[in-house]
Amino acid sequence: MKKILFIFAMMLAFGVSAQAQEKKASAASKGRQEAVELADFLKLNSTELENFSKLFQMKHEMLADPSVTAQKKKEVPVIMEKKIEGSLDGNQVEKLRANKVLWEKLTH
Repeated sequence: MKKILFIFAMMLAFGVSAQAQEKKASAASKGRQEAVELADFLKLNSTELENFSKLFQMKHEMLADPSVTAQKKKEVPVIMEKKIEGSLDGNQVEKLRANKVLWEKLTH
């Protein structure tokens, strides 16, 4: 009986752990995909690609986190706009803002 309970508890623990890793991987893959789109559009180097990948991953983790308040989630687009604008030069920001579909995708 103890062995059965132990096996059940272990299965549950591994299941929860795998789910948490899957959620994080999902945010990482979404962030990477958005960073690649931005890098392709603006012809960014690999360092900038990695920096934006981390930024967009953080965005997706924050939006998926149930403990983050709705008010904080509403502030995410503004935060993303400021961070993107601060990381790019004026010509790049202008070019990116002209592509409204990509701009909306990256900030929201």
